[in-house]
Amino acid sequence: MMARRRLQVTGGGSYVLTLPKEWVKRHGLGRGAEVVVSVEPDGSLRVSPAGGGRRRRRWTASLRFPGGAGAETVLRRVISFYIAGADVVEVEFEGSPRPGLVADVKRLVSSKLLGVEVVEESSRRITFQVVGDESMSGMDAFNRLTKTVEHMLSDIVLALREGQGELLREVPQRDDIVDKLFIYVWRQVSSLFLGKRGVGEVGFDSYVDASVYMMAAKHAERIGDHASRLAGALAGGEQAEGLVEPLDEVTRLYRESVQLLNRPRPERAEELIQRLESLRLGLDPRRGAAWESVRRIADYCTDLLELSLNRASIALLIGGGGG
Repeated sequence: MMARRRLQVTGGGSYVLTLPKEWVKRHGLGRGAEVVVSVEPDGSLRVSPAGGGRRRRRWTASLRFPGGAGAETVLRRVISFYIAGADVVEVEFEGSPRPGLVADVKRLVSSKLLGVEVVEESSRRITFQVVGDESMSGMDAFNRLTKTVEHMLSDIVLALREGQGELLREVPQRDDIVDKLFIYVWRQVSSLFLGKRGVGEVGFDSYVDASVYMMAAKHAERIGDHASRLAGALAGGEQAEGLVEPLDEVTRLYRESVQLLNRPRPERAEELIQRLESLRLGLDPRRGAAWESVRRIADYCTDLLELSLNRASIALLIGGGGG
């Protein structure tokens, strides 16, 4: 729990805190108003109005598209504003949108964004609102993301060993879950840097830690993409002879790479990087798309381990042991 202390902006009291005029005006604070100073996990201080000040401004994005716009084009713009921190995204089509466009946009947004609901709809307009944005922290979403990817990999191994073709066909369907969680982590990190939330509220230890986990989330999302492609190639009939053991090994290395990201151990990370390099040499992409995907997964595991080394170095420097 973050430590809090009340200070007075100006005037008699034990403490006086001078704040930027624009900030005071934005929150509707007057002379002698109280603010709350929160100590973040990284030791920095976050100032917020006592009692919340004025109600937090709702960020609304209004987008207009031609009636013949592609649903994917609309989706990309909606996602960009979701990541940027918009609470409401209004989509309006000029003229008469082509048949099925509104329904396609709703379906795509639902499949890619977490906690977004349609709150208003007509033949030419859709209004999306983010609900439950504070129910899961960025760190919680990251952990769910990495665990979902781990299950994708382990289920491919299980399907190959037990001949479960149906399980192979199910794995790619989880890619939407991975995308939702990744985009949600991105939104949470953006909200931190935009000042909408504090470090502790998004679940990270510091601003730099949030940056590291943002990069790690991207690597995990790419591993999920390749797990989806791998399962699809194998379900489509690509031969898996000789692939099961390397895939099982890279799955174990992925699991430990995530563990080492959360609890860095540089010596162990270096050991795993060497193991991944040796494993990678035996994964010949000329043998097919499945082999190429496993090779790329090994590469991203190495990236995760390098981020673990970064976290260890940051902790050492902050702790005063960096020389």
